[in-house]
This record gives sequence, C-alpha cells and structure tokens, in this order.
Amino acid sequence: MYLCGINKQNIMRNYYRMTLGSDNWCAEECYNDGFIGIDYGIKGDLSNDLGNWQDFSTKYRKRYLELNPGKNVRAAGQASGVLWRVCKGINEEDVVICPDGKGKYYVGKVTSGYYYQSNANMPHRRKVKWFHVFERSSMSQNLKNSSNSALTAVNISRHAEELERLIYGNSESAINTNSLVENPSKLNKVNKGQTVKVASCTVEELFSENIHKSIFGTLEIPEYQRPYVWGEKEVSKLLFDIKQHNEKQDEKPMYYMGSIILHQHDSKLSIIDGQQRLTTLAIIQHIKGKLPKIKYASPTTIDHIKKNHEYLRQQKIIDLNFIDFANLNVTLVVTDNEDDAYTFFETSNTGGVRLSGIDIIKAHHLREISTNGSRDEQYATVWEKQKNLDVVVEQLIKARRWNVLNWNDVPSDRDLKGTKESIIADFSEKTVDKKEKAAYNQIIATENYASLKMSPYKLAIRQPLANGENFIDYIEQYAELYQRLFNSKSDAEILNQKEYYKFDKDVIKDIDGTAFLKELYEIAILCYANRFGVENLLEASYWIFRYTYSLRVSNQKTVRENSIPAFIKNSHFVFDVILSSFTHQELIASLKEFKYNFNPENLDGNTVKFRFVERVSKYFGGNIDKDDNYDNSLTIAIDKKMREVLNGQ
Repeated sequence: MYLCGINKQNIMRNYYRMTLGSDNWCAEECYNDGFIGIDYGIKGDLSNDLGNWQDFSTKYRKRYLELNPGKNVRAAGQASGVLWRVCKGINEEDVVICPDGKGKYYVGKVTSGYYYQSNANMPHRRKVKWFHVFERSSMSQNLKNSSNSALTAVNISRHAEELERLIYGNSESAINTNSLVENPSKLNKVNKGQTVKVASCTVEELFSENIHKSIFGTLEIPEYQRPYVWGEKEVSKLLFDIKQHNEKQDEKPMYYMGSIILHQHDSKLSIIDGQQRLTTLAIIQHIKGKLPKIKYASPTTIDHIKKNHEYLRQQKIIDLNFIDFANLNVTLVVTDNEDDAYTFFETSNTGGVRLSGIDIIKAHHLREISTNGSRDEQYATVWEKQKNLDVVVEQLIKARRWNVLNWNDVPSDRDLKGTKESIIADFSEKTVDKKEKAAYNQIIATENYASLKMSPYKLAIRQPLANGENFIDYIEQYAELYQRLFNSKSDAEILNQKEYYKFDKDVIKDIDGTAFLKELYEIAILCYANRFGVENLLEASYWIFRYTYSLRVSNQKTVRENSIPAFIKNSHFVFDVILSSFTHQELIASLKEFKYNFNPENLDGNTVKFRFVERVSKYFGGNIDKDDNYDNSLTIAIDKKMREVLNGQ
C-alpha cells in the first residue's frame, strides 16, 4: 500500500465536432428540436443499409457520384464515410459539440439510434439532448484546429480532457492528502465526531480485503445504489486504457483508476461510488480464475454481469493476462457514517458514469426505507423497472413549478447542472420526513353522496410528498402512466382508445419543429389522466392539442424552448385549467373558449409551419384551412372526428 492524492477521472465516451449544414444554416432548428442530422441530397430511410460498412460505402459512394457528377471518387468516399459516422458510427451517450456560427458551441448527448424524417431538412437524424453552451474563445488553439476540419463530423476525443473541463468544469477532486487521514478538517460537509479515512491501495489489496488495519470488511453494493450498467463499449475502453498505459514505457507508475467511496459498517464495506469499475474488474478476475467477495442483489446488475462475462470470455481479442491487479491503484475515501458517504456520493465525479439527479434522488429515498429489511429490496426493484425516468421526472417538475399560485422557473434543458440541482431540490430537499403514505386527489360523491369515485391515479401530480415509499409510489405511478399514454403498443385494446394512439403516432410523435410543444402537450395529458382517468382521453387530447399547439401557428418563426413558459405565464395556465376543473365536460368547455390569432407568415414552401399544418389537415380529413380560418376549421374538424369515432366510422 502507498499513499497519494486523487487525480483526474477516466473518460469513457467519444466526442465529435459536427456542423449542422453549410455555414451552420440548420443549427437553430437542430437545437430547438433536439437532433443532429445530415443530408447530401440522399433520400430514403437508410436503416436497412447500416449493417455492413463496406456494403454501405460501396452503395453510397456510387449514389453520391450520381447526385454530384462534378465530384471525384475521394469526395464520394468522404461523404459516405461521414454519412455512416452520423447514422451509425456515433454511439448513444457520445457527446457532440456543434457551432452556431456566432462564436458559440452547443453541447449535446446523443440519445437515440438513426431515424429518417421524410420531407424535412437534414432528414438522416439522431436525437440529441442539448445541455451546455461554451464560447469558442475558451478553446485551446489545438482544439480549435481540430474543430476547423472541413468534414461534417470529426472525432475530437483526443481532446477529451479539455472538453470535460469546458463542459463540466474542473474535474480535479476537492480531496487531496499525503497521508492516511483521521477526521480531516479539510473535508467539507462531514458530520462532527465522525471518522473519514483517505488511503491508497491496489485493486488486489482491495479485493483481498487486506487494505489497512482500520479499513476492513466484505465489499457489497447497497440497494439504493444505481445498478451496474456498463456494456461492451465501456468495458473495452477500460481494457484499452490499461493496455495503452502498460505499453507507454518500461519503468511506469501504477495505473490510477480514480477514487472509490466506501461506507464501513458491520464488517461490511458498502461501495457508494466506483462499482462500475470494480464490478468490471471483478468479472475479469473471475475469468482469470479467482472470484472476489462482492455481494450483488440487483437483477439489472446481475444481468449486466452475465452479459459482460460472456462478452469477455468469448471475444478473446485481448489477452487478459496483461491486467495485473497489483499494478492498478485506487484511492479510498472511507467513512463510518452513511450520511457522510452519501454526501461524497452526491458530489463525486470520479467514475466513468456521472451521477445524475435521478441517481441521487433514488439513493435518497431508498435510504429512507433501508431499515425495513426486504422493503428496500422491493422498492429498489420497483425503481429499476421504470422506463423514461429522466423524461418523467423533468415533466413532473414543470407540472409542479409552472402554476398560477406559486410560479417557479425551470432551468433550460441545456443547463445540465441546473436541471440536476432542480431535481435534487424538488424531490429530495423539499420532500418531507414522514413515514406515512398519503394520496391527495378529487373524490366525487354521487347517488345521494353514498357512492364515492376517484381517479385510478390517486397520487396527485402536485401533492406534497414524503421521503421513501410515498415518493417512489409517486414516481412509479407517473412513469407507468407515461409509458401507457405515450409509448404503449398494446394498451389500445384495453383502453378502447385506438384512435388516441393513432393521433399520437400521426400528429404528436412526428416531431418536426415541435419538440417543446410535444413536451407541453404530454405534461397536460398527464395532468388530465391524473385528474379524470382515461375514459374520455381522445376528446381531451384533441382540445389540449388545439390549446398547446396554438403556439406553432400563432408564432411567426420557430417555437423556442423559452417560448413555452412565456406562453403559460401569459394567462395560459393550461395545467391549472385542467387540475382545477371538476368534470371532464367543464374542462372541455374551458378549452373551447380559448382564443388565439393565426399567423399566416412562413407558410410558403416546405417550411416547418407548412408541414405542421399539412400533417394536422391530413389527420382530420384534409379540411383544415391555411389562413385566418385555420382555428375555426380545426374546431369543426375536431367535433366531426369525435362524432365519427363515437359512431364507429
């Protein structure tokens, strides 16, 4: 064992500089609608051609030359290569930085595979969550040079360390020590009277439990931790980094793997941060013939362990003997107080997977019920089952903050730090410390008040929330409701709402200049289902659509992110209209009274507004006017469509 400070984290993603059209002409649309894309004049869905690079290159070099007879073979090769990179080569979770042509770079995380958007600008697309902006002037000259490449998409991962600083700030840990520390005064937010130890050891020593006379125990993963989620890409990157380090020089220091945060209790060492790296190394050690004693319980974790074990065992492309656990160094931050461990967990940036606001609120609420034995395992399983948690949590925050009585601003989707802080503030710091599980919702008493009826979704969207089970029940309800309303393919028969799902598919999901409006619409639908259930969902969806998407036709230009809260605050508190209505009929009457002015500008040619009106008109039978009579014709078309659905036509 030897002692050292904490250095910079290992970076486990690729970075690309991508231009969004010649002279960045499509940048604003890409930022507003959350995508990157490419064109080259090549029409049609490429999905079926993305299996083999050689076949793809041969086909699209030829296609490019047919479309551009003045270009040479080299240009065709570059074009097909960039087309492949954008559609296939860039992985989900990779980061793109894109210039706006005005001295700024927008930063986004790729969140989807390839999809084709017909009749649109840059139709070959990938979805992106934009989360940061930085000035070009803050870049080093080397990074500027790499970013000046003439190619549309260029890999700039060799500048990853600088990019991490530009995007996330200084990645150096705040903890640095030259000796084993007991109760160090320089560690912030440590509870008075508790012990914090900082030491360095090898992975071999950590796995053998032979660390230090005052640091001992069996390694385990607490239930409130996020599951092990590394896949083949992250595993291969770790192996590559270690091998590259070994090949650099004959006399070399140990390979430093960052810090590991542990909670020492009851002869156990709970891994608070570092399980992605340690679990991967444990799999490798098992393949090499020795199994470290680490306890796992999460089904998701166990599933990923099995997959990565099989991947490493079958690949055989890397000789695992080059990995010497006695030559891998980690810094341990060990505390005997769970709250201190949790504080370090919240602020840690040392692993290959950054902690999000979702990770932190999960840990917070599972810790609240961790004293109930099997209950914490049950609720950990409930949490892991939920889909679309990032989307659902951010929509719930907007539904709760954007209200007429107590308005609170919401950080931009591009403000990664602000979004994380708002999630922690609303769903950790402001939840109350009570054990009771309470639901607040409207109850309707009928039949001389003898029969009571309430929404099947009993936890109100804006209700006060208690730590632990109550909060996780709330998240489960809305995550499952979101899945059912917007991502389900089988509930149409159950809900007898086939037309609702058709409307969602044909009009709402066709995101073309309407990404922010889609979110506003979805939040309003969540509010409606929470208040009234889904019995009259189709009619509600039509009138909520007319209300929320009025911005698309009343605005002259693109609907920006900040247009949404401005619209709501301008006496259009649609969430409050829904949640304050007593009946479905009362709500529909209120929505019908809503008035707005149609703006005919930018309806000429293949514009975003023109395509939107065409899409709406096609769904409602081609009877929507493209002039000042737009809303009147839409209102008539909605009433007609409802009559047809009710009559089974």
